[in-house]
Amino acid sequence: MPWYWSDDLARALVEMDAMDPSSAGAMIAAPVAIRREEASLDEVAGAMADDDELPQAA
Repeated sequence: MPWYWSDDLARALVEMDAMDPSSAGAMIAAPVAIRREEASLDEVAGAMADDDELPQAA
């Protein structure tokens, strides 16, 4: 299972218009590792945005 970083996820979510850039700042400033089954960063970002899971992970 791959690891992903919250700062990379925040940037991907901003690019997808799924997160406001001002909300992404905290995740980018203090990244944490997140382990997920998805195969790509875009898949992780989409799944976490759909589940409203990102604020809990960060």
